[in-house]
Amino acid sequence: AQAGIHCCNCHGKRRLWIYMTALFDDDGSAAEVGQSRGRWLDESDFIFGGEDHQHDRASEIGPHSFPRDWPDVYEESGVLRSMLKKTGPCAAKRVSVVPNMSQDQIADVAHLGLRPLHSLCNAEAIQKHFGLAVIEGWALHDLLDDVTGAAFVAERYWWNSTADGKWVDYSPRAQNVGQLLLVEPLVSCPPKKPCILTVRHHQLGKHLLEMRFPNTRAAKTRSWSSQTVFNGKGVGSAVKHVRLGSAEMMHELSTRIEEDAALCEALVQNGVCAAAATHLRSRRLAAPAVRFLAAISTTTLKSELRKQVVTSFLLADGIGALLGLLAAADTVVATDAAATLSNFCFQALEVQECAADRGAIQLLIKLLKQRQPCGTAEACLALWHLQVGCPTNITAAAFEGAGEALLAVLENADSGLSARVNAAGALMMLVAAPGMQDELARLGAVVACCGIVADPTQPTHFRGQTAGTLMNLLSGHQENCCKAVAGGHEIIAALLEIIRSSGTVGLEAYAAGALANMVACGGKDVAKAAANLGAWQAFVGLISTSQSLIEVFAGLANLVQHVGLLNVEVDQDIIERAVVSLADECDPVCIQALTLCMNLAPKVSLKARLLKARAVEPLLDLLKSNNETLRERAAGTLANLLDGHAETVATVYMQAPNIAKRTVQALETEYLGTVQRELARMLAALASRRSEPLRKAGAIGILACLLQDPGSEAAGEAALGLMNLVLRGPEREKLLECGVVERLVRLLGDGRASGYAAGALANLAAGSAKVACAALSAGAAHALAKIIDDCKGRDHAGSESVMEWAVGALGGLAQHDGGGLVLAAVLDGGVLEPIMQMLLHNRGMGQELALFLVWSLREIEEKELRCELSGASEQLHRLCSKLSIGPLRDFAFRLTELC
Repeated sequence: AQAGIHCCNCHGKRRLWIYMTALFDDDGSAAEVGQSRGRWLDESDFIFGGEDHQHDRASEIGPHSFPRDWPDVYEESGVLRSMLKKTGPCAAKRVSVVPNMSQDQIADVAHLGLRPLHSLCNAEAIQKHFGLAVIEGWALHDLLDDVTGAAFVAERYWWNSTADGKWVDYSPRAQNVGQLLLVEPLVSCPPKKPCILTVRHHQLGKHLLEMRFPNTRAAKTRSWSSQTVFNGKGVGSAVKHVRLGSAEMMHELSTRIEEDAALCEALVQNGVCAAAATHLRSRRLAAPAVRFLAAISTTTLKSELRKQVVTSFLLADGIGALLGLLAAADTVVATDAAATLSNFCFQALEVQECAADRGAIQLLIKLLKQRQPCGTAEACLALWHLQVGCPTNITAAAFEGAGEALLAVLENADSGLSARVNAAGALMMLVAAPGMQDELARLGAVVACCGIVADPTQPTHFRGQTAGTLMNLLSGHQENCCKAVAGGHEIIAALLEIIRSSGTVGLEAYAAGALANMVACGGKDVAKAAANLGAWQAFVGLISTSQSLIEVFAGLANLVQHVGLLNVEVDQDIIERAVVSLADECDPVCIQALTLCMNLAPKVSLKARLLKARAVEPLLDLLKSNNETLRERAAGTLANLLDGHAETVATVYMQAPNIAKRTVQALETEYLGTVQRELARMLAALASRRSEPLRKAGAIGILACLLQDPGSEAAGEAALGLMNLVLRGPEREKLLECGVVERLVRLLGDGRASGYAAGALANLAAGSAKVACAALSAGAAHALAKIIDDCKGRDHAGSESVMEWAVGALGGLAQHDGGGLVLAAVLDGGVLEPIMQMLLHNRGMGQELALFLVWSLREIEEKELRCELSGASEQLHRLCSKLSIGPLRDFAFRLTELC
């Protein structure tokens, strides 16, 4: 918004500038929001420099002036130099101090109607009058709310140059400013284009005018106050005037409440909202009424008065009338109606549902499709607020075609920055509608969002908000992730830049979320590229910001899942923050923190640190959650933590002595197969250290039940639990009666569970003729021989253990095999050779298990043994030296003789 000026003669004195509060367009005509066109100042015309000032807004700027301590500050201030250097935001071609014009010079151009905050129009007028060239650049001001040389603001500015290169500036200046520091840039900014005056333009101009011309503001306030004194009686009178339809009073109140919170509260308490709402259907009063409601709903948007404002508006049945104004031919009225609607819908589900039921969504989309120069930003914001927290409205907006209309605004640079930002916000909500990820991607939303996010010339807050839309477009959608990275990894670098430098918590979170989703679905290549560009460090940098924890934990978890810990150190603070976040299962952070813990738990070096953070108890508590995903990941985390590390199991028993009982109780009530599998894996890990607590808790029975269920996803892990438990005679017989042996034999044919089933059979058959006979009758011998044959020649992880378990099981069965079934299976299956290779070359328990099996196959012919033992005398002698005195050692010596 621009402030107008006019000149006058005062008792024969020279004509001086008198600053007025009216607004004028480029032609000098009185300006109106939503109607007048002009080249208005906006936020993009200001650049702030200095620590903690980079994200300041011009509409909130404090006192500012010509740089203090000039010219010394030019050499001494690092902030000033960084702004003016060749790589700085105001890279300077020339810098000069330009003094004020003299009174005579001002008088000479008084008839040109030069206006404050309108330097471009002023410079063009001087060019036309005097023929002086127009120079475009920056006016540099010192921010007085910081120490000298610490903070500056550059304002886009135009002035003139004489034929000899001297700079002159005729634009009216702030009071008490004797000179300006002007900067001609190396690279010119894009041309300033005329646009419709918006509320934001108006607010910015008004604020700058009041900051720079405080006497004008004081005079204005005194004048207004002299007309109306708002004591208790005055407020009631004002509300009465509103109720009676005073357009003048509504206009004055719209201006006053922006600066007077006490007045605003008093008006609300006296029922002014309902009074104004009654005029929305009036042809004469609709415009001032809706403008007043827009002002009061904006002022109370985030205050305690908001609920009362919304309630009184609803009771006055204002929604229907307000929606009628959205279709008004007067675009200003339609714009104010959209702004009012967006304010009333903000975090108000009752208003959102009521407005949607009365056709608000269709009207707003129609308004967007008209592509009017004003109202677009407000319509997009209203669509955004209508959807937040309201799934039915999201679905309705998608059905009505909001996606195409909003995307058109987002992609069109002429829509205006505010409109594009609001369109990105509305699209971010809309993506949640069923099928909208695919539909918006088909319309080109992924490519468009990536283009905006990766464009460094776009304002950071616009890029950040668009990153929020991209985040939801990519969530769980591999095809969209592929589209995002199709043009290379520039989008990853752009998202990381926003995370590191936006300075706004919400925008950092959106960029982090988009990157986390990209890593989750993009696979190892994307994850590796992100890690190499510093994604881990960028995520960790946000760990102190509670609003970003969801995205931080998700991003870190996805990186660990796909590329592990590539040359990064996991700080204990990350682990502790993740564990603390497990305490509240209703907090959305919980599930992402849990996922990170689950992915970190298999790392041996991090097990002790998770235990140090006391992760076990909150994980056990989550096993009782009603949320299936939380239960699954809590069980998975505990299983990963316990698996393959005896020291960790021992520590867990000390930290949670009742863990066996709590795990069994969780299994008894669990119905989800994936959770059952992880719980059974927990029991197996616990059994590897101590069997007695599991026995007392009833683990054997629950594991047997899992095995008996033909469709159980946890059968393999249940078999592993039985393999690790130290079983007693009665327990073996009870399992035999329950049919567990037959079930284990069937599992021998299951590639995923065969090894665990073989180990469990070996454990059950040890010393039990009944179990051995039952297993042999069920066909265990040939099934075990097939496992050994399948493992022959494999070198992948786990095959050696599976083969050892199968050999051990065959050895146990052979002890009670009166019919030669084991020998027949070994010979018919052609697995004597791999068994003998294990005997001769295995360095661990497998060697003794193979020896035991061969010893148990007493019917085997010596000539067959001689053939397999050729040249193995040295290996057998080494084996003999390790064995205790007994029949097995004697048999080993006999084998050495056969060599």
